[in-house]
Amino acid sequence: MSSEHPRKRARAETGGSEAASVRDSGVGCSSQGIATGLEAQLTQLQTVQAQLDQLEEEASAAILEIQRKTTEIQRPLYQQRDAVTAEIDNFWLTAILGCAPLAGVVTQADEGILEHCTSMTVDDAQERGWTVRLAFRSNPFFANAEVAKSCTVAEDGVKYECSAIEWKPGQKPERTDPDGAETFFGWLSSVPDAIDGQEDMGDSDWVGEIIVHTLWPRAVDNYLSGLSAAAEGP
Repeated sequence: MSSEHPRKRARAETGGSEAASVRDSGVGCSSQGIATGLEAQLTQLQTVQAQLDQLEEEASAAILEIQRKTTEIQRPLYQQRDAVTAEIDNFWLTAILGCAPLAGVVTQADEGILEHCTSMTVDDAQERGWTVRLAFRSNPFFANAEVAKSCTVAEDGVKYECSAIEWKPGQKPERTDPDGAETFFGWLSSVPDAIDGQEDMGDSDWVGEIIVHTLWPRAVDNYLSGLSAAAEGP
């Protein structure tokens, strides 16, 4: 996948056309009422801007490399954490309920299913995208041992994929709550249409972004918040 951000590519293309427009329009001519030498100054500014753009691209590449190395270092630590959380009843259900933005999408039906979740893993090492995987013990709701959802940002837009959940008869929950808002399993088991030109994944899938950037890395803090909220009661 190309590391060039679509916005940068568009800026470079429009920058070139704007430069041509400046030259072709006769900027700098006294008939335009523009001071002589402005065209040369604009050329200098465009040269500086091109250098700034190049530095931004190099910085983005360096950041991606740092993120990749950090992910490699974190992986065994997350595996250690997963080994411990697997022994704690309802760890991920409690953590999700303790993550304020997510708690609002979890219905009673979702809670009943998430009680059987034994682990969660997140892979956000992709250049632009993520994969969320939830593992489940044998349960009365579906046959899958694992349910996953992924998001990939390509040059032609944002694309999603999710597991086909093998629901047992009569156990598939509603995708939306009584107010019409999407539920947790409504989110997990469905994908929106491809979004052309979408650059901010948070705009198209805020639930996935919260899981990847808030719930997953701070799972213990969210679990403790969930315990505290449960102790306080409704």
